[in-house]
Formats: sequence, structure tokens, C-alpha cells
Amino acid sequence: MRWLYIPDEDDPDFIAKQETIARIEKWWQDFETIGLGLFKICTDESRNDIEERTLEMAEWIAENIQEIHPEIMWEIQPAEEGGNLFVVTSESNFELASLIQTVVGMAPNLNDWYFSCHRLPVPLEDLNEYLLAKSGVELPSDLRVSWQKNLNNKIELKFYSKNFGDDMEEDMSDCLHIGNALLGEELMDYWIDTIEPVKPTSTPMRMVNNVIGKTSSISHNINQLLQQCFILKQQILDKLPTQFVSEIVPSEENDNVSHTVSLKMPNESGGVDEIGPADLLKLMQEKFPKLVEKLESMQNEVENDENDDYNEEEEDDELSQILEEIQSGSKENKGTGKIDSVERLSSFISSKSLSNGLNDGLYFRSENHSRFGEKFCYVETDFFMDGTVSDEGDYGSRDRLKEKLDKVLREKQLGCTVGYGFGTHGFYIDLALTDVYKAIPVLRSIAKEHNLTAEAWLRFYDTHLEKEWVGLHPDSKSPFAPRAEQNSS
Repeated sequence: MRWLYIPDEDDPDFIAKQETIARIEKWWQDFETIGLGLFKICTDESRNDIEERTLEMAEWIAENIQEIHPEIMWEIQPAEEGGNLFVVTSESNFELASLIQTVVGMAPNLNDWYFSCHRLPVPLEDLNEYLLAKSGVELPSDLRVSWQKNLNNKIELKFYSKNFGDDMEEDMSDCLHIGNALLGEELMDYWIDTIEPVKPTSTPMRMVNNVIGKTSSISHNINQLLQQCFILKQQILDKLPTQFVSEIVPSEENDNVSHTVSLKMPNESGGVDEIGPADLLKLMQEKFPKLVEKLESMQNEVENDENDDYNEEEEDDELSQILEEIQSGSKENKGTGKIDSVERLSSFISSKSLSNGLNDGLYFRSENHSRFGEKFCYVETDFFMDGTVSDEGDYGSRDRLKEKLDKVLREKQLGCTVGYGFGTHGFYIDLALTDVYKAIPVLRSIAKEHNLTAEAWLRFYDTHLEKEWVGLHPDSKSPFAPRAEQNSS
């Protein structure tokens, strides 16, 4: 959902946000005046109807807090400091994370009450009982675990038990529940990348592996996991760059900027396959044969320099005509316009760590790649401008847009560009921003200067911000709305 970045007060989403904030305020007022009384009653050990009153309180809380949003989850437990901890959580519904932070941030200051967005780690002595009660998972008696940092600045876990192996989907679900309970939601959400259930290697097989020189996995008692993950987290934080991204990545004016390249192609099953340059050329030849032929012809003309009649302006006009034909066809076949990973086919990222996180990580968090709170995001724009751009060709226009964004963001100390890419629907320019809200008017000004269409947005890579967007054109609608509908507006 949109929550953090809605700069326009006349935006329907901004109005909806204000209405939600009013519901949050009412919830906390009701909690103080009604909820605390119900809690006091159900914790009065002198009563003989505690179970009934506890159920009554739980029903009241669920009914009222879910007036804010129906998918909000909650629980109350003893706080480590003494008193009570009220946890308000979105669990695995990451797009509600920003809303949940607002809910907890608006909580009243109450004696003996603490509020959190994340469930805390469960003490080991309570782990089995907790898992059975919450998710019906029985903790394997032989459960062990291993951990390691990966190239995405996150942690990979493997859980080992002889019970694993019969139903991989069920094993994975059990391991996720176990990981959440052992580590708590915050550590899981921000720092754990993948979790894998593994059936341990038998003793005879380990002996065979030793003979042939193959290393068997080393596993540990699960009581070491929480401490070791905190150690790995700190190691990752300590190795984050001590400079802003704009101080590390060369500017667009530098012709020697190196990029980590990732290419993808939609497959028949609806997913994507990593592809090489030859496969990308094949895709271009299949989808846009006239474009490839024209580009190759122009390249030969320039390289050979044998044609005295070569007219660059005429060639650009012809190229623009071909591109307009492609654009016309792409607009007719855009379907629902649902944004997903299949739409972006190429990435040229100037940071290896960032490229790993964006292309290989299960979930992305900017905090794993910057110690200064920079947000990694991107400008998405339709392939073509609205027709008012000069006749120098759209690819040149894209380069100028990328260079202008980088130059102005650096001058205003708001960040820089960190990459670019192409997809089935448009062009992408990757950014690292130090202050998103201050950057929005700057991006909109540049978008207007470069005549971007209504299909131009600022989008975000963080998993919990994937549904956030900022229109860069006065007529920009949601990027999740059907594209054909937008083009007809």
C-alpha cells in the first residue's frame, strides 16, 4: 500500500491516509479508556472467570485495532523490563510495515506498557510450546542449524533434521516458523535472506565424503543461533561503505563507469531466466527485427565511413520512425500493466553488492547496503516521450535524462544514479537517494524539463516499499493500473 511517499494533498491516497491516521488516533484513545480496563480485569488472579474475560478482551482488541486495517496482527506478552509488551505486527505482509510503524509510533506513553512493531525472540525453554500453540509445528528433537553471510549482505540459514525430506513445502514452512520464533521478526525481516531445510548426511556418507575430499556441512545447536546472527549482522554493518554512494560511484560524466550486468528473459512458465548477451540479441531480433537491422546498418556506416552520402539527420529520422512503430505496438499489447520482475530485462548496476542484492536476494532492504539511510529506488519511464522531444532520437534523450538526474542530485547532495536498464515496457534509471521527500520536487522538475509522459514514476526496491510510488507527471496514475487505460487518459 502507499503510505510513506504521498506528497500531494489532493491525491486520493493522501486523503485515505489521513482517514487512516484518524482511525489510529481513535484506536489508541479507546485502548486507554476501555482496553486497559479490560486488561486489568482479565489479569486479576482473584477472579474465577479469567479465561472468559481474556477472550472478551482479545475479541475487543481484534475488532477495534483491525478497524485500522483488517490484516493487522497483535499480541500482548510480559516485557523484559517488567510490565507488558504490546506487539502490533504485519507478520509476513511486508507492504503493511510502514503503516505498522506509524501505528506503534502513535502509541500513548503509559506506565508499565511498551510497544513494538516486531515479535521478540522466544526463549528456548518456551520454544516448543510456543510453536505448537501458534502454528502447530512440533520442534524436531534433533534440530541443528548452520549460518553464513552471503554476497547480498544478508545471512543464509540451514536447519538440519532427519524429519526433513518427505515434504519440502511443509519443511520450508516449519523452518520459517522456527526461524521467526528463534530470532524474532525484526532480525528475520531485515537480515535473513534464505532458509533451507536439510536432511543431515549420515555418518557413513560423511566418511565417504572425507575420503573423496568433499566437505560435509557443519551444524550447531540451535541455542547458538541468535547470538551468531547478531555477530554476523554486526560484521555486515561494519563492512558497509563509510562514504555516501555518490562519493563512491563515478558520475555519469565519467565515461569509464563500470557496471555489473544482469540480463533476464521471460520464460514459458511465467518466470524469468538469466540470459547472456547473445540471448538478448536473439530476443531483440525476434521482437524488434527492424530496429536491430537499422541499428546494425547505422553502426556499419559509422565504422566504415565509406559512404559520402551518409546523412545523420535522415538516419535519426528513420530510426525514430521505427521506434515509434515499436512503441505503438507495445502500447497495444501492454495488458494489465502489472509491475513485476519479468518486465525488467536488463540491469547495469555500478555497485556489485547492490546488484547482488537486487538480482539475487529474496528480499531487499536498503539498510543492508548503506549505513547512512540512503534509499535505493528507480525512475521508471515509458520508452518514449510525448512527441515534444527534439529529433535527436529517444536513446539519446534517455542518456541525457540519466546524466541530468545524476548531475542535479549530486549538486543538491540528494544522491546520484547507480545504474539503468531496459524492460518490456520502458526504461529504468536506478538511484540512491539521501532524502526521498526532498528529492521528489527535483525529480519532477527534471521530468517536466525532459517531457516525460504520464507513465513516469519514482519506484522503490525495498520489499516493504514495493507498492509505494510517486508520479513524476501531473497526470501520472498508479503504475499498477492498466497501461492502456493510462494512455487513453
